[in-house]
Amino acid sequence: TGDTWGVRTNQLYSVGGVDGDYVTRPEKIRDGVWQFSTSGTMESSTAYRPIALMFHHAEDRTGALDHDNYLTVRLLNDGTNDEVQLREVDGGTGSELAATTVALTDGNRYVVRVEAIGARIRVWVDDVQLIDYELIGQNLKFTEYSRWGFLEYTAGSPGTNANVHEVYAFEFDEPYE
Repeated sequence: TGDTWGVRTNQLYSVGGVDGDYVTRPEKIRDGVWQFSTSGTMESSTAYRPIALMFHHAEDRTGALDHDNYLTVRLLNDGTNDEVQLREVDGGTGSELAATTVALTDGNRYVVRVEAIGARIRVWVDDVQLIDYELIGQNLKFTEYSRWGFLEYTAGSPGTNANVHEVYAFEFDEPYE
């Protein structure tokens, strides 16, 4: 489901290249691990095109996606630093939950791994853990949502198209360590 995405040389990409283009999977993962490699234009805060993991994406009572409530992990320059960012979209408004500086180079490929168990979310880039975050308060609602996919962010005239490949997604069954 989602917008028009394609596969070229075994890499997933947004055909339209429009900000907010998304693709989701019907398989649901509440507690699990997502790992993928991605590249794009990430080192600028004004002309960028990264693809983010979109997870803990809400559905309404009919099973339709609720695009106003989900979490994302993306690599992007915040205007000052290159960062890995854990973000929320809550009621249609996006905000940053956690971010850590990481060196980015446009066009380079990065392996991103996200682990979500209960309220705890951990993020690795190229096998280095950079975020360890615990959802609290009202944000605990995200632990109940289980859809996932990818979302493209775009601004300006980025020079490097974004893509994703080598996607692995695993759901945890209790017990787990």
